[in-house]
Amino acid sequence: MSRTPVETCSVTELRRNPSACIATAKRNDAPLFITRRGTVIAVLMTIEQYQFMRDETNAFADFIRSSTRSDKSNYRCYLEETHL
Repeated sequence: MSRTPVETCSVTELRRNPSACIATAKRNDAPLFITRRGTVIAVLMTIEQYQFMRDETNAFADFIRSSTRSDKSNYRCYLEETHL
């Protein structure tokens, strides 16, 4: 399984040029990991990325609340029919 390359931006870079960090998140359509001394401390994402993540989480929670044990194996089908 290959991993998607992760974009990072240091706190110093973010402080100096926040527009460039935001542009990177937008351009890559992926969250940008903010680092301090090489350790990830935060995540920067566009509002569209955040809304998509929130909607996915809510759809999953709704499905889990409304499903029986046998239904849970059909989660992907549920998403395709009701959410995606």
